[in-house]
Amino acid sequence: SAYCALSSVCNNKHIGSGLGLMLGDLLATESFDITRNSAKHFNYSEELLQAFASMQRNVGIGQVLDLSIEMMQLDNPSELAQSSLNVFRWKTASYTTIAPLTLGFLAASMNPNDAYNLANSIGDPLGIAFQLADDLLDIVSDSKLTGKPIGGDIREGKRAVLLADALQYGSDQEKEILTKAYTSEERSESDVEKIIQIYHTSGAIERSKQRIMNLWQKSNNSIDESPLSSSGKAILRNISERFIPEAWRNVQ
Repeated sequence: SAYCALSSVCNNKHIGSGLGLMLGDLLATESFDITRNSAKHFNYSEELLQAFASMQRNVGIGQVLDLSIEMMQLDNPSELAQSSLNVFRWKTASYTTIAPLTLGFLAASMNPNDAYNLANSIGDPLGIAFQLADDLLDIVSDSKLTGKPIGGDIREGKRAVLLADALQYGSDQEKEILTKAYTSEERSESDVEKIIQIYHTSGAIERSKQRIMNLWQKSNNSIDESPLSSSGKAILRNISERFIPEAWRNVQ
């Protein structure tokens, strides 16, 4: 019957979710074993393991913070923006840029304190800029190029910096539209189109571009001022460029 079919689908989804979580736990455990076996070949093996463990812990903290943002009220846009940037720091920058840099520096036998400090000074702004750029691509990119439908974050009700800026600088009417849409359980295609338009008219998109450029410059300044060799700096700059679209590295 239709009921049984529906029940079967629901059961499969429930079981699949549980299996997915357990698989994630297994893979996380296996990743530590791989890291331990690899780290023992380097001078700072203990520090390498510690950096890897810190990365996983920080991502977990970021996930919790991300969920907490969904319960925030929308009447304090500046607090929402800061909370969102904090999530980017813990949830994205921690594993996308900071940890890889730390592991690389330690593997190259850089002093651990120097490795941590340099990885953070380069990776923190770069990782946050990367997440800002990813959120922006969800609004202004071509879905044929990204493989993702435009406005996916809006449909999911994601509360991030773009929303905070639009609430901060939009008109009263725009703020009302945004608040109503983001406090509803679902957003229609019409809602998505209106919100994207508001992101444009409120200046939220341009502010995100400016943030990206400022963070990009900050990260590059840290590379320039680092004690790395000229060739090492060139390699890092080349890698960093892969994180941010060229058009957003220098916003006029």
